[in-house]
Amino acid sequence: MDGTIAASVGTSSIRSIWAIVRSATMRGAVVRVQSLLVTTQEEAIAMQKNRAVKFIRDDNGGWSYAVYTDGDGDGVLNVDIAKGVDPLVEGPNILADPQSMAIIGIPADGLPDPDGGARLTAETAPVQFNRSTLCSFSPDGSGTPGSIYLRTAGGDAAVVRCSGETGRISVLHLNHWG
Repeated sequence: MDGTIAASVGTSSIRSIWAIVRSATMRGAVVRVQSLLVTTQEEAIAMQKNRAVKFIRDDNGGWSYAVYTDGDGDGVLNVDIAKGVDPLVEGPNILADPQSMAIIGIPADGLPDPDGGARLTAETAPVQFNRSTLCSFSPDGSGTPGSIYLRTAGGDAAVVRCSGETGRISVLHLNHWG
């Protein structure tokens, strides 16, 4: 009987440690994404020039980012990036390795849309700024409205959001409902 109790306590301790590690990893990933957006926004305000973060998914499911500045006065646009009109100023840098504990994505069994709409599935694009992966900020601090979803293997989920007109960058820690 004493061996069973010890094994049970040991298993509970391992689960608790795992939950703490998952939580800390999620917090770190959220802070990294939030800081990237806030820094880009602050640079747009300080430079009085549009600046944007482009999120890039690789073939293995990992994510990188690159920062661009408006080169022709019409905002940072994907078409201008492709033409070289809006110059690259940073990156691409790895943002989330697919082997990490916290990755960009939606849990396998989905989660409720925080805006009250339909259920988000694992197939839902985890980076959504309008219909793009480009979050642009103007000199007044406003930004492209959108979200970046993060998850852990244990089902924890969070979303980093840009409100758009106000440029507010916020974080929602989402409970995981199966």
